Amino acid sequence: MKTTIGILTYHFTNNYGGLLQAYALKKFLKNQNYNVSFINYHPKHIEEGGKFLNIFSLVNIKPNILILYKKIINFVYNVFVNKKLKVSFKDFKIKKLGIKGKRINDIKKLNKYSKKFDVLIAGSDQIWNFSEQYGIDETYFLNFGSKNNFKISYAASFGVNKINYRYNNKIKNLIKNFDRISVREHSALRILKKNTKKKISVVPDPTLLIDNYHDLLTGSKVIKKDYLFCYNLRDDRVIRDVCNYISKLYNLEIITPFNINRRWRQIGKTVYPSPKEWLKLIFSAKFVVTNTFHGTIFSLLFKKDFIVVSLQKNKSKYNARVNELLEKVRLKNRIVKKFDLKHINSLLKNKINWIPVMSKINQFKSSGQSFLIKSIQSRYFFKK
Repeated sequence: MKTTIGILTYHFTNNYGGLLQAYALKKFLKNQNYNVSFINYHPKHIEEGGKFLNIFSLVNIKPNILILYKKIINFVYNVFVNKKLKVSFKDFKIKKLGIKGKRINDIKKLNKYSKKFDVLIAGSDQIWNFSEQYGIDETYFLNFGSKNNFKISYAASFGVNKINYRYNNKIKNLIKNFDRISVREHSALRILKKNTKKKISVVPDPTLLIDNYHDLLTGSKVIKKDYLFCYNLRDDRVIRDVCNYISKLYNLEIITPFNINRRWRQIGKTVYPSPKEWLKLIFSAKFVVTNTFHGTIFSLLFKKDFIVVSLQKNKSKYNARVNELLEKVRLKNRIVKKFDLKHINSLLKNKINWIPVMSKINQFKSSGQSFLIKSIQSRYFFKK
């Protein structure tokens, strides 16, 4: 009888990286001959804002502003955003992730639903990040299920390199839920080491687990001519100047996917790609400039000429993930922290030697594959 596995992650997001990491984790596990499905836990606080907090408390002013902002963004997405884009995300979730059934929002339903699984996996993505309005969502620490569920975290991330000390006691208790623990960054390892004596492994993002993405890359190019692909989130500082400079130097049109959270003037031409088309845009790009984690990962996997621009000032706390990834593959010099023409021109002139890079990626991939396979197999010998 096949082992049944339930994955808890951000499978519901309309973020390209979030969906592709979910796709890759499920595909890898299915390739190992497991029965795999996503647990359709979809809390309202992550993308829809959730309930307003006590409006008469001054400490809730900032959280309530964030809740209002998320509600407005969610309304704009549902009412005004390109219909074809919305349909494409929905289709990907149904056809490629196999999402079905009603969304789950409460612990009772999770406890009941978890009975169908032998193994529960939390991860990957920033599932352990805390929000201003909600704090830590304990569900992503698998605080449900029974002793019959073998619980694993895979490449779980806090999203930042340090957390508020007030969460330490909560994390110390929640991490006890897991039988096997792995995280995506060493920063998460440092956070957990303060809160548990359990063994913790650092493993790659699920997008690095599978050998190829041929089934998502079939079909013609999204754009026929050469172009520079700009994928930026959270910030447009510095990355705009870098894109414009390379665009003029190589006579490349700048193509940027739609971002509903953008609060800056668009960089180049806006396109509205499906998750598959987004992947094709990176695969077929002449050059990639990004300030994102998954933009960097797929640039590496597809061996693209690329530059990573650091997020600036108050956003810099999100740079740790990309910095650590590029340090592992010995390409930290691809990071541009400011608009430094000498540095940029040096990167453009010196092409990447992909042989040692791919060797490092394959080593890292193997570590993640080994962790998952051994962890799942160990449940047969593990007594709670």
